[in-house]
Amino acid sequence: MARQSKTRGTSPQALRERVREIIQRELDDARAKTEESWYWGNVGPTVRAAAEGAWALVESVPLTDDPLDDLHSLILKLQARRTAVRASLFDEDGYALATYHMIIRDVLALYRAAGGTQLTDETDE
Repeated sequence: MARQSKTRGTSPQALRERVREIIQRELDDARAKTEESWYWGNVGPTVRAAAEGAWALVESVPLTDDPLDDLHSLILKLQARRTAVRASLFDEDGYALATYHMIIRDVLALYRAAGGTQLTDETDE
C-alpha cells in the first residue's frame, strides 16, 4: 500500500532548498558568533564546522522522486553524525552537538509537515 504524502506538488528540489535554509541559519549564527569572538570565544568556528558537516550530508543524499524518502534518509544521516559528534573529543563544550540538535529538530518538523510519521528523535518533547 502506497504511503500518502503531503508533498504532492512540492518538488524534491524545493524541499532540499528549505533544508539548506535551515542550515544557512546556523551558518549565519556561526558568523555572528565569530564576529563577536571576544564574547563567544571559538564557538563560531565550532558551530560553522557542524553546519558545514550537515550541509555536506544534505548534498550526499541523492534526490529521488519522493521528497519524503529524501528527508527520511537525510534525518537518519544527521542523527548518525550527531551520535559521532557526541562520542568525539573535539566538541567538549557541546556547541557542535547543539547545532546538530537544532538542524535535526527543524528538518524533522519539515518531514512531519510533509506527512512523515516513521521517525522520532531525542529532540522531540
